[in-house]
Amino acid sequence: FNVDSIQAVGKGLLAIKLEMLKNRLRQEGYFDEAHKKPIPQYPSNICVITSFNGAVIKDIKRTVRRKNDLINIFIKDVKVQGKDAHIEIVDALEKVDGMGFDVIIIARGGGSFEDLLPFNEELLVKAIYACKTPVISAVGHESDVTLCDEAADYRAATPTAAAEYVAYDVIQLKEYVEYCKTRVKTLVSNKLKSDETELRNKMSLLISGVKLTYQSNRHRLDNALGALKNSM
Repeated sequence: FNVDSIQAVGKGLLAIKLEMLKNRLRQEGYFDEAHKKPIPQYPSNICVITSFNGAVIKDIKRTVRRKNDLINIFIKDVKVQGKDAHIEIVDALEKVDGMGFDVIIIARGGGSFEDLLPFNEELLVKAIYACKTPVISAVGHESDVTLCDEAADYRAATPTAAAEYVAYDVIQLKEYVEYCKTRVKTLVSNKLKSDETELRNKMSLLISGVKLTYQSNRHRLDNALGALKNSM
């Protein structure tokens, strides 16, 4: 065979287009680290954008509740696969962004290259970039890296890992607070004792100084009175 040209088709062509889109979006600054927002250490309200009936949300709730019964978990039901799924995800993201959540998690389980295509859409990348609420991307398995992962403020390897990341340990936090209370009491008590000792020492010095001054001036007063009597 004499080959004049080679052209990718099917999945190979999709991969090439995706790489070109990724490079363009990176050059335009949509993946810049400087733009990424910090994830709150102690969130109160989190919103999970995912399929309501999928196994993902069950894993997230189970993982959070294992450590934390205080965080409120809200679910925004969307399609996570198929044509126009990314439009539904973008619409959900724009709606929940202004609802006062501490963090938003975009989640879906593992799947094929084609299954994850909604999370490689330019429209979703720009919606995440424009989002005022910190966004965690938890899409696929650890080996799956989507444009949604690149644009998010934090990329979790799996949905379960995202839940582990946002759910602080309540029992551990309570123990730490109790330790701080005990530590503060000890420091304040030691400080008061130290100040009391210092104050007593200063009072002793002051009393001694007054007595010394009185004794010294008493002799001068007696001499002055004697001189006055002689003069009279």
